[in-house]
Amino acid sequence: RRCRRGRAGGSGLDNVGGRTVCATIAGAINKRRDEVAPYHLGYHCRYMQTPWTPVPILMYHAVEDGLRPPKYKHFYVLADEFAGQMRMLKRAGYMPISFDTLAAARAGAGTLPAKPVLLTFDDGYANLKTNVHPLLKELGFAYTIFLVSERVGKTNDWVVPDGYEATPLLTWAEIMAMQAEGGVAFEAHTATHPKLADISPADARREMRDSKEALEQKPCRTWRANWGMPRR
Repeated sequence: RRCRRGRAGGSGLDNVGGRTVCATIAGAINKRRDEVAPYHLGYHCRYMQTPWTPVPILMYHAVEDGLRPPKYKHFYVLADEFAGQMRMLKRAGYMPISFDTLAAARAGAGTLPAKPVLLTFDDGYANLKTNVHPLLKELGFAYTIFLVSERVGKTNDWVVPDGYEATPLLTWAEIMAMQAEGGVAFEAHTATHPKLADISPADARREMRDSKEALEQKPCRTWRANWGMPRR
């Protein structure tokens, strides 16, 4: 699946098509699509609308050292592929920014680089410490990890009922060490990673509130939904 055409105006996150950086990156790893389909670099290429121009968001999950069975293809990319994608961004003149930088620019308290992009990583997988953090620090790229607060230091056990093996997540000690080195922001991604569309609005609010409160020691201006927002 590729980036789909979205609305040109409005607010929030829209799918987009055409000659975008995410489409370029997805195409660059197409040769591996039979083993590792770039699901989250195609469908999960989003744009955050600003008063000036859309800002692309590239959303990842895990960044693995080796291949996993095909059913895991939407959970990860390989570390060497990820490194190639990031160096492609660098060569093309893109500058990853933080959500704080975006918020400041939207408030008129700062400016964006000529070619901004947001790099995000859902769930907080342990392999980000070795396969993402050193590389992005070397490149000078800001990025954001969205943590499932009650699963920090544990695994993504929410996938087990669907027939997947659980994957280790970052510990609080690793999170604090990465935070101290700079370049990364940690934000809230619910407390337990439920399917938000399947729970009550009250339970969804509790998930959002509890995850944010757990991260209040690190200013939390952004929040990532998972599995869709409740419709009731």
